[in-house]
Amino acid sequence: QIGTTVNVQMDIFGDLGAEDDNDFLDLFKLKLLGLNDFPFENGWISNWFKEEKKTLNDLPMVKGISVNTVSGNEHTISRIIKNYDPDIESMEGAAFFYCCRKQSVPCLQIRAVSNYVEKRDKSKWNNNVAIASLNDTAIKLIGELLQEQMDSSK
Repeated sequence: QIGTTVNVQMDIFGDLGAEDDNDFLDLFKLKLLGLNDFPFENGWISNWFKEEKKTLNDLPMVKGISVNTVSGNEHTISRIIKNYDPDIESMEGAAFFYCCRKQSVPCLQIRAVSNYVEKRDKSKWNNNVAIASLNDTAIKLIGELLQEQMDSSK
């Protein structure tokens, strides 16, 4: 739903590859990478960092897809759903996970939904609600972390 803040657990590069008429061949189908070549697991990059925080546990856990061109037509959207069935779409999530995994840096990918993936119609977007939701989550998480710090220093 628009305004929902989510915790991305895995991400994939959704348009990195080649078109073969109406088919899409990703790096794995092209045999340029193995499905389980580090940091991939069955083609996905998972967030291995698990932080037990109430704020994070309250968020829906989702799988994302990262694209270079935001999806805005039925053909592209159908192809992505058929190939990957993601919950959310972004432009940088998989690259973020990739870099963090390669460097063994713990990370979180927290996102708020501003619009649905559909034929492009900016009048349906609600960035203000998404930003407010993300800010509320960030404030709760920072408060939780600060409280833990204060409790551990006693």
